[in-house]
This record gives sequence, structure tokens and C-alpha cells, in this order.
Amino acid sequence: MSRIAIIGAGPAGCATALALAAQSGHEVHLFEAGSHTRARIGESLAPDAAPLLQQLGVFEDFLRQGHAPCPGSAAAWQEAALGHFDYLSCPHGPGWHLDRTGFERWLALHAVQRGSRLHRQHRLQAAQAAPGGGYRLDFRTPEGERSHHFDWVVDAAGLAAPFATRIGVARHMFDELICLHVRFESAPAAFPAQSLIEATAYGWWYAARLPGDGLIVMLATDLSVMRALRLDQADRWLQALASTRELGPRLRSASPNSPMQLSFAATSQLDACTGPGWLAAGDAACSLDPICARGLHRALQQGCQAASALADGCSAAALTRYQQQLQREFSLQLGLQRALYTQQQRWPQSAFWQRRRALPALPTTQAAA
Repeated sequence: MSRIAIIGAGPAGCATALALAAQSGHEVHLFEAGSHTRARIGESLAPDAAPLLQQLGVFEDFLRQGHAPCPGSAAAWQEAALGHFDYLSCPHGPGWHLDRTGFERWLALHAVQRGSRLHRQHRLQAAQAAPGGGYRLDFRTPEGERSHHFDWVVDAAGLAAPFATRIGVARHMFDELICLHVRFESAPAAFPAQSLIEATAYGWWYAARLPGDGLIVMLATDLSVMRALRLDQADRWLQALASTRELGPRLRSASPNSPMQLSFAATSQLDACTGPGWLAAGDAACSLDPICARGLHRALQQGCQAASALADGCSAAALTRYQQQLQREFSLQLGLQRALYTQQQRWPQSAFWQRRRALPALPTTQAAA
């Protein structure tokens, strides 16, 4: 029996655990640093995630959770006026606006019901290769320090990649976008069911309905721009939002009901996503700009792929295939990200847009791997 530690019980970690549940001979432990109560961003799921949820055996129950439908998106991007991208022709129907925190708790519950052991409030402190193979992992918990030995480790703990970092794997940064987001008590009646995106000279805005009539609004920009315009101050952020052409008028009657939160949305990749006895999945392996709107889909997909590699015994060939899969997908998405930013030419002198249009491609050897 293989003992497998999954660091991070978010979408990538839980998808890995759920996919492993279909296999026999594994003892799976999920370690979550928090307690699945913190508000998270990344609350829209495209309809093409349906086959992944079906593969994980949770789709029917997912539909019963009451997530709000998302018929598509509208963006003031290349032009000032809104253009529309609808899911009308998608064979899987509309997408979903999620209660992201509830979605992660729900995934974790299913993983536990399928046999995984969930350890909340376990923060990884150290990782060391064990003499007989596998790794010794040390965690800080409310009850004190805990140590465990595992045959395999999956790092699915987001951008921080705590396991990979602790064994000396470096991260290559392509871009370092930041996001300032605020939740609003309710969406105005006239606010559409679609997600809205609006480009400005200093970045771009995103707004979407949440289940229960809530609303999230986010500004994506650079740290230097945020500091220069003092956009981390609530009044300046609200003034900037009010001055937008499309979002401002639609949100005139909306009131924030939470303090502003800052998060990093780096475009990045670990220098290696696999190694003897371990692999990384989700944002821990590679993270993309949220303009690609593929974060949750990629997390679920890579969880399934990680489980497949583990099913093959994590042989050298299986690890190589997994690394190549992630490399190809990251290269494709990085190209899409560059193309989206290149389309926007309304502010040629803007440092924010110049940086995005100059986003470097993968080294030829990596992209071809």
C-alpha cells in the first residue's frame, strides 16, 4: 500500500484525491493549512469543466449545490464598447458562478467520503527525503508539531508550493500581476448574469455575481501602479471603479460589505514539476494570469493527471509524461495570455500594457518538451 500525502486541500489537491479513490492500494492524506473558511477568489467555472467533474464522479451532486448559472462574459477590451462571449453553443450548457469557499469544502467532503483522510490546520514546516525512500514531513498544528512519513507527495498548495520550495525547487516568474478585490452586499438588479471585464490604462476590472445575490469586483494591476495611484486605499479604489465607462454606472447603487483584499496572480512555473517521490499540481506547478479564466479548470484537470501518474507507479516514464503534459498546456495558455494582452492597443504608452505585451515565451527547449 502506498502512503500518499497531498499538500493543499483546494481544487487541485481534492481532485487528485478523488481521482485516486478510483484506484486501489493507496492511503491518501490531505493536508490543509487552513480550515476551509477563508474567502477565496476564482469563483467562475466554465462549462467545459463538466467532463472533469463527471470523471471525478461528483457532477450530479455538483448540480444540486445551487451554484448560480453563468451564461458567458462581456468585455470592453479591444474597444470601449462591450463585446460578448456567450456559452450558447457550448455542448455542456452554461458555466457557473461559485461560492468558492463552499465549493472547496464540498470537494474536500467528497474526498473524505471516498476514503481520504483530511487534516485541517496542518501547515508544512519541513520536508526531508527519508533514507529508505519517500519523505518525512513535519507539520505545525494547533496541538503542536506532527511528523509523518509518506511514499509519495503531491504539492497542490498553490503559488507558495511549500513542499517543492522546501526541497529546493525554484520558481520561474514570467509576470507578477496583483489583484485588489472587494465583495459587495448585493448586485444591482440590472447587473447582468455574465461576468464583466473592462480594460483601463492602469489595468483591468472584473465583476461577477455570486450565489446569494452577492457580487465580487476585482482590479488587476501592477504593484508599482497600485502604489503610484494609491489604489490600495478603499476610497481611491472606489473612485477608480466609479470612473469606469461600463462597470461604474452599473454598480452605482452597490455597497461593499467586506474590506479590500490583495492577492498575487503571478504567471509562473516551477523549474521542475516532478522528481523522485513527488509531483506538483495546480498553481503549485504553474500559475497563469486570471485573464485566461482557466485556474479552476486547470486545477481539476491536473489533479486527474497527477492521479494517473501515481496510478502508473510514478515511474520515470510516468513522471516524464506528466511533466510534458503540464509543459505543453502551460505553453499554450501562455501564448493565449500574450495574444489577449496584445489585442488591447488603446493605451500604447501605458507601462502596464507594455509589460504584458512583452511577456516572454517559454524557452524553446521547454516548450518542445
